[in-house]
Amino acid sequence: MSTQITAHDFRWRIAILVSAAIAISYLDRQTLPVAIKAVQKDIPISNEQFSLLNTAFLVTYGLMYAIGGRVLDVLGTRAGFTVCMVFWSLACASHGLAASVPMLAASRLLHDELGLPLRFLPGNHDLGDSQDLAAHGAALITDERRARYLAHFGADFWTLDVPGWRLLAINAQLLGSDLAVAADQEDAIVEATASLGARKLALFLHMPLFDKAADEPAMTGRFVDPAPRRALLARLCIAPPALIASGHVHQYRESWSDGAHHVWAPSTGYVIPDRRQPLYGLKQVGYVEHRLEPDGRHESRLVQVPGMPTLNIADFPEAYGPI
Repeated sequence: MSTQITAHDFRWRIAILVSAAIAISYLDRQTLPVAIKAVQKDIPISNEQFSLLNTAFLVTYGLMYAIGGRVLDVLGTRAGFTVCMVFWSLACASHGLAASVPMLAASRLLHDELGLPLRFLPGNHDLGDSQDLAAHGAALITDERRARYLAHFGADFWTLDVPGWRLLAINAQLLGSDLAVAADQEDAIVEATASLGARKLALFLHMPLFDKAADEPAMTGRFVDPAPRRALLARLCIAPPALIASGHVHQYRESWSDGAHHVWAPSTGYVIPDRRQPLYGLKQVGYVEHRLEPDGRHESRLVQVPGMPTLNIADFPEAYGPI
């Protein structure tokens, strides 16, 4: 048995569909005043900024009346209405990408696209440097910057147990910091080592501990400074890490010191020119894969992505300034 739709019924269905679309568009433009409290949990927006957002919407809305009318004149009602609805839908969807910290938000979204279990660890460009690096003129970590990171990426120090291993990830920018949360991280380190049991310990942090020796006195901004390094190693003395994984220097290197395997991961974006940074290891973009076996063995290797060029940041002064 077949059912035919008459022209009369079809017209009514089109009318109902168009009416529903218009109703949704009117409801949609009222959502920001309702949703603003939830948005402010992730994106700090003041009352003044909120008023500017509303003003921007109303001005754009008024302008689009004229543009939309012209589109309908040129394309006709059916095609013009379709174009307007698609444009409106894309504009609404794009709000999900908006943030006052666009690089953080965009980075999180890109990582989520991997479809794999993820853990994050901050670097100095995420939070600012530790206070003991103030002499280098870099932006320093603050409670506000840290809170912004936590809103997007979650905990900035954590532990994760896998067969045969415990991963201890710490926020290198809290080492030598006078923020109150630095003491919480110290307590977490003590607890992680005290309850380690028979597992091996793998330490992850953004900044390498040192270049050649743990007692190096230099403060270069490339490695953990001497005082916080001594304090960290003292807390780890009851359970020295078998693996210490870091990055920050944009070079790949592996070395051994006091029984620990130190592995530096390179950047996935670019290298730094020799005139700005000494050659410590291999200046090559890529990532490091760590395989941790249940029996305590491990393997770390540099993975170079086919087709990925090794860019020099000096060639892109608009991104990082003259180098």
